[in-house]
Amino acid sequence: MQVWVDQRGDIAVLAAAMVLLSLLVWKQDIYTRHRHLYRVVRLSFLAFTFGWLGWYANAQLSVINLLVYFQAPFADLEWTFYMTEPLIVMVAAYTLVSLIIFGRSLFCGWLCPFGALQEILSRLAGFFRIPQIRLSLDTHRRLWWIKYVIWGALIPIAFLSRELMVTTVEVEPFKTAITAHFQREWPFVAYAVGLLIFGMVMERAYCRFVCPLGAGLALLGLSLIHISEPTRRTPISYAVFCLK
Repeated sequence: MQVWVDQRGDIAVLAAAMVLLSLLVWKQDIYTRHRHLYRVVRLSFLAFTFGWLGWYANAQLSVINLLVYFQAPFADLEWTFYMTEPLIVMVAAYTLVSLIIFGRSLFCGWLCPFGALQEILSRLAGFFRIPQIRLSLDTHRRLWWIKYVIWGALIPIAFLSRELMVTTVEVEPFKTAITAHFQREWPFVAYAVGLLIFGMVMERAYCRFVCPLGAGLALLGLSLIHISEPTRRTPISYAVFCLK
């Protein structure tokens, strides 16, 4: 409880941001009709997500958080252990609810600091007319499964060894680019910077093809939507729709 009391200012800011984001999504027809207004609104919120939520508050939801939550029923830990990071808990709870309505798109598109940084850099690349790599639909579909393979590999690792899990989740550059502000050993920095540079020539390349957190959220969202709202789609077509 003391941790939540000590961070009450940050909690209030994040709660206000979540209310604003909910309104932006609910009333999106109002501002998306105007390209310039939409660009201002989106870039302003992404700047908040990267600058305040990520670099200042260090509230970058990570695949390690998702794996730890999955381990909760099998771990001999008090429930209070999972409440010691108030902002992460708030982001995770908001994301869980939004998965039922929007799938993973709300978190990945608006509340992921690394994703926000990628999009901001991608916009800069467009402004400076940096040539872009365009993939064919077939190539995109083949590469699209990589993140699900990574996610599938991380699950047994998480249950086998916590130390190995901490090592393997470095496939995410979040710790280096967001939490540590690039203040780490050069291989980690080179990896994160390389992904960001690649993202400038192929929009959100990491999110689309590598991110295990996005894969895990997509599968969780698929399960939640299936439970809460049965669909007339065939199981295969419905699964593909939710995973994209």
